[in-house]
Amino acid sequence: GTYNLNRWSTINTLMDFDDAFNAPWYNYENSAAFYKGISPKPVIPNIVLPTLIVNAMNDPFLPPACFPFDEARDSTNLYLEVPEMGGHVGFMQFSRNGTYWSEERAVEFVTGG
Repeated sequence: GTYNLNRWSTINTLMDFDDAFNAPWYNYENSAAFYKGISPKPVIPNIVLPTLIVNAMNDPFLPPACFPFDEARDSTNLYLEVPEMGGHVGFMQFSRNGTYWSEERAVEFVTGG
């Protein structure tokens, strides 16, 4: 009863999908309210531990307007890295050790390397 499956045939965009499925699942009125409600931007100033955010510039779901460039610039604890390639949580390039680049980058960050 959470979803109106009759809307399936009217979905043409990601926003349509979020209006029909994600917003109701998380108790939001629509996709705009959903995106505003789940955005971490308002809490970035509260970050007290060093935090790494990696997001590719070619992410097909997240346009550069949603990247926290200003928040990272103004924070002493937020480190934003925006490589050109990587897609949406992709970063499938393997390193010489056979691990994902994103995994290696995370380990480097937490170990200070």
